[in-house]
Amino acid sequence: MVARPLGLYLWFGIPMPLPKRLQAIRQAGFTSVSLWWDVRRGMGRERLHALPGLVRESGLQVENAHVPFAKCNELWNEDAAVRDAAVSRHLAWLDECAEQDVPLVVMHLCSGDNPPAPTPAGMAGITRIVEEAAARGIVIAAENTRKPAYVELALAEIASPHLAWCYDSSHERLWGTGDLLRRHGSRLAAVHFSDNDGKADRHWLPGDGVIDWPAVLRDFPRETYTAPITLEVVVQDKHADPYDFLERACEKARWLRSLL
Repeated sequence: MVARPLGLYLWFGIPMPLPKRLQAIRQAGFTSVSLWWDVRRGMGRERLHALPGLVRESGLQVENAHVPFAKCNELWNEDAAVRDAAVSRHLAWLDECAEQDVPLVVMHLCSGDNPPAPTPAGMAGITRIVEEAAARGIVIAAENTRKPAYVELALAEIASPHLAWCYDSSHERLWGTGDLLRRHGSRLAAVHFSDNDGKADRHWLPGDGVIDWPAVLRDFPRETYTAPITLEVVVQDKHADPYDFLERACEKARWLRSLL
């Protein structure tokens, strides 16, 4: 069996010039990165669009891009104009990712403890996003968040191979029911592996918190999941040496891969 590749979320908490960051990630042993797809300080639209190419030039693969979720609850808003605007934002991100050959887009279907209730109109919007993703050759991976039932609903309602899901181990430990991997393992397309203290989404290295990793990975779809073993971790000591942190992170990723 070919060993699964190892991936890392591009921002791991230590500021570094992008070329050095990419070089350090590759030097540590990772082969792919996942991106945050939005403009922010130091990352204008033009630079964001150039990012996938810079990643590939460094010798790394672009695994996926995570689109913003701050207003994702608007996908379920009672006002049709608000829903349509939320769908349109996602379609614009799909266009950008398609232009940069990003094959997988991670999105949240809801946020917070009290999102709007799922509705047929909201599901129609999600369905449209998936259909438009298919037209662009992109797979949507819905991430389990505080309300994993929204992911369950979408997977049950939309049979398209262009709708998959992203397993976040920290979210599952805090808010999950333990059902998603067992029930929908065959549609898993990405992972965000990190650990926590059982109280908050800490983004610790696997093994540094309370998650029972052998138990989690017992239900992992070993036969069908071929995407990278990806960590979504952030250094806790802002003064830590980035090379040491990345080396330790890659050791943790290899350890998780060995459990599989």
